[in-house]
Amino acid sequence: MKNNDLLNELKERGIIEYTAESEKGNLDNFFDIKNRNKKAAYIGADPSAKSLHLGNYATYIVLKWLKKANYQIYAIIGGITGIVGDPRDPIYSGGDAKERDVANIKAIENNVKSITKQYKTIFKVSNIVNNISFYKNMSVWEYLREIGKRINVNYILNKDVVSRRLSTGISYAEFSYNLLQGWDWTVMYFDGMEEKKYVSHQMLCQFGGADQWGNITTGLEFIRKKCSEKNLPNKACCFGVKLYLKPDGTKFGKSASGAIWLDETMTSNYEFYQYLYNQPDDAMKSLLYRFTLIERKVIDEIIDKHSKKPYERLAQKTLADTVTIDVRGKKALEEANQIREILFHGGLEKAPLFMMKKVIKEISNKVFLKEEQSISLIDVLVNSSICESKSQARKLIEQKSISYNGETISDINFTFSKKKVVEFIKKGNKTYIILDWLN
Repeated sequence: MKNNDLLNELKERGIIEYTAESEKGNLDNFFDIKNRNKKAAYIGADPSAKSLHLGNYATYIVLKWLKKANYQIYAIIGGITGIVGDPRDPIYSGGDAKERDVANIKAIENNVKSITKQYKTIFKVSNIVNNISFYKNMSVWEYLREIGKRINVNYILNKDVVSRRLSTGISYAEFSYNLLQGWDWTVMYFDGMEEKKYVSHQMLCQFGGADQWGNITTGLEFIRKKCSEKNLPNKACCFGVKLYLKPDGTKFGKSASGAIWLDETMTSNYEFYQYLYNQPDDAMKSLLYRFTLIERKVIDEIIDKHSKKPYERLAQKTLADTVTIDVRGKKALEEANQIREILFHGGLEKAPLFMMKKVIKEISNKVFLKEEQSISLIDVLVNSSICESKSQARKLIEQKSISYNGETISDINFTFSKKKVVEFIKKGNKTYIILDWLN
């Protein structure tokens, strides 16, 4: 890429929502092609869960763009800010303005380890800083003198998230979160220039989700003031990434229901793939632009082909294949497709036991039975809502449309008793019911 092509690329893809700079020309200078290997940028993560989620991925993919363009990239994990907790913004949380629960410090430490691993494996970031190192030896008076003295209270009151919380109340801890995140950048900016204690490059740029814009720009203000105090040139700039929101306008937050986690122990490979595959046609161009590094002209060609044969779901498949491989790897994609094949085209009875167990986790139709319980096939079909009535269930059995563990059942009086590790009923070619025996 030449000169500011990367900045234009990110804007054209709908990734960048806000930009700001301490002095005019800083943003253009940062994105200029000259000496990119000596320029550094970073993003931060709040370790309030053990995994990042798909909403984070839509922002963190910028790391891949910067790395591709030969920038030095860093990630900061909020070992301290994660404990404090950022103020919940009612705009993005469906009106919820409650203060976050007090974090468990041991849980935060474990989350830091997990997210560090995701930084390294998914986003290929090797330079990772835990901001606990900035504050662990700082006394209260040092915090007030170094941080508190440099920002006016009115400045923070004008931050959108703070002003929206004033009517419901905001604690000093949440109020100070803005100062801490802003100071993080200040430490990295000047230590990279002078001591090189935490980073080996001057941290010219910070970026993050648009919901973090108030915190990011506070860092810009800290740097502006400190550069003025030290009579140093100010090269800082920043940009905010457009949030990936749910249809109702709320964030894919860690505390929100239905989060799609990057960790496969929290969201299965199949569920991860299916979420992407089930996105609507009208969202595909935007999602491919934002979630992949595929060239825009290639994406435009895919969208054109898709529009002619939407039933083939070429765009959805491209999105799901690309992101699943990027986050989980090729084996995860193969597993997701194997499960899809079984669920949509049948064949569970022929699958090896390990695959049966994976498929079963994805089947929502489950009937829970006790070992001493005796229940008829007809009752199972009705209780699981596969059949609307007993007469319909009898008819399906008589038509030999029901099988049990791969064997067709024609006896309308058939009853169950625990026999195998995996037990399942199949209606037709692809509707499954799992028998789950309670101990």
